[in-house]
Amino acid sequence: MTCIRTLVLGLAIALGTTSGRAQTPSTHTVRDTVIPATPAGNALRAWLDAFNSGDSTRMTAYTRTWEPSLAAGGAFVFRQQPGRRFDLLSIERSEPRHIEFVLRESRSPMISYGAIDVSAGERVSVVSRKLEPLGPDASIDELRISASDRARVIDRAPVLLDSFYVFPEVAKRVG
Repeated sequence: MTCIRTLVLGLAIALGTTSGRAQTPSTHTVRDTVIPATPAGNALRAWLDAFNSGDSTRMTAYTRTWEPSLAAGGAFVFRQQPGRRFDLLSIERSEPRHIEFVLRESRSPMISYGAIDVSAGERVSVVSRKLEPLGPDASIDELRISASDRARVIDRAPVLLDSFYVFPEVAKRVG
């Protein structure tokens, strides 16, 4: 099932990055990139501010407020290098409870693609936060596919699953 999940995630990222960007009011910018004033945008802003501060107290406060299910500091386990920061390059997709974005490590050419999903309800919290490295000086345009390529991949996926997946009954269901 892991292969299928990876395929579905890859397709979702490719399809998601080609959708139109939602235009929402903004109250905060980082390097000329506007973070929307939505629940998901607020979570991204809080995470970036805490991460970039390098201050363990701010990081713990973020975790308690936005990701209480994580152990204290769990939201920042990969922030081990002193001075490590992220610059927000773009918002690729923005919905009230979901946001996708591109970051660059401030002291390296590494580009990463991230997504945050937040809960509905009175007390908003992060239910999913992902950050995937794309590579040095990678371009988000390299992830985009044309409508015709997207249709071709989607049409071909069930055929390939049916032909090569180890469990034929699962392949037919997924296809």
